Amino acid sequence: MYSLTLDIGTTTLKAVLFDESFSVVAKSSRNLSKQFPKKDWVEQEPREFVKKSLEVLREVFKVTSVSPTDCRMGITNQRETTIIWNKTTGETVYPAIGWEDKRTQAWCDAQSDKAKKFVFEKSGLPLIEYFSATKIAWIINSLKNSTVETVYDVDLAFGTVDSWLMWNLLKDHPHITDSTNASRTLLFDIYAQDWSQELVDLFGLPMSILPEVKKSAFWFGVLDKSVVGTEIPVTAVCGDQQSSLFAAMCAQGPGEHYTKVTCGTGTFVMQTCARNAKIPPGWFKTLTPSADTKSLTYALETKIEKGAREVDEILKTGKGLDGFLYSLAQSIANKIAQLPIKPEMILIDGGVSRDGIVSTRLEEITKIPVKSLSTFDGTALGVAQLCSK
Repeated sequence: MYSLTLDIGTTTLKAVLFDESFSVVAKSSRNLSKQFPKKDWVEQEPREFVKKSLEVLREVFKVTSVSPTDCRMGITNQRETTIIWNKTTGETVYPAIGWEDKRTQAWCDAQSDKAKKFVFEKSGLPLIEYFSATKIAWIINSLKNSTVETVYDVDLAFGTVDSWLMWNLLKDHPHITDSTNASRTLLFDIYAQDWSQELVDLFGLPMSILPEVKKSAFWFGVLDKSVVGTEIPVTAVCGDQQSSLFAAMCAQGPGEHYTKVTCGTGTFVMQTCARNAKIPPGWFKTLTPSADTKSLTYALETKIEKGAREVDEILKTGKGLDGFLYSLAQSIANKIAQLPIKPEMILIDGGVSRDGIVSTRLEEITKIPVKSLSTFDGTALGVAQLCSK
């Protein structure tokens, strides 16, 4: 059985087809556009996600003899990006607000210490503009201020990119997500593993707009026959960083702790942890599928504001890249040093690590073995492995 993955990143969307040994058989990709209507505002066009998903899913079967009937499917996606649409018409009410968007930063900064502590204790996340909740509230408040209809007058749905694509591509339009994406909204109690009414109320949102939450390895539905000519079961959905962590767990094999680094648009460091693990400053706690996918476990995560964007700029100017990559490796090593448990091994993936400079330098600094995943598309690999469970 082949694993077809739809991987929606920040700047690139791709379909990747893996065989039973998780080697890449075929790949199709498209670039995604971003809009910057104001300083620190980042938006994307939700319909572009749908259009280009259709293109890559169809194209991947044109470059291989594999039949869609021999496939199962997984979806992995950029997290936190916020889309709201009308369930009756299927039309979005506002462009997708990207995870990089900072329009609600001032509101977040103005909240009380009590509110920030409450959110952190429930969701594992700091009350900052990076996550979905304040983006949802901003869109809804804009609707209230600009039309006679209030949010309660229409049947609105919120979703991260996975939810939006499942609504559009799967049969019968399910409004659904998985726990890893839900855990990035500020609205999900990661310990009760459910939407929190208290958190929803804190942000002034209606519970009715939230999708149903399932585990990452689950029967989410089937790809509509109109997409590639036959229905394909969708058996895994996972946020991109949790997906690459799952790939790292599979690559490392049995163990108590797993640590991975993804060098993409941004650089992310994650380590699995216990439910009651203390969170180092600058880190937060999130959900990730366990190795057997039957239960959920936790992970510490942090982000380094260095990655593909800087690499692209350096390549455009013709400057030497090694200095930046050495600096990135040092930044990663500094984060690794903050972890409560020293890693036995670090797994690395992402396009910026492709030439091996970052991994070699990171190993030199930390004195910890660094292993690259079998493909630098670690996000696609992880959900492919997840959907085979």
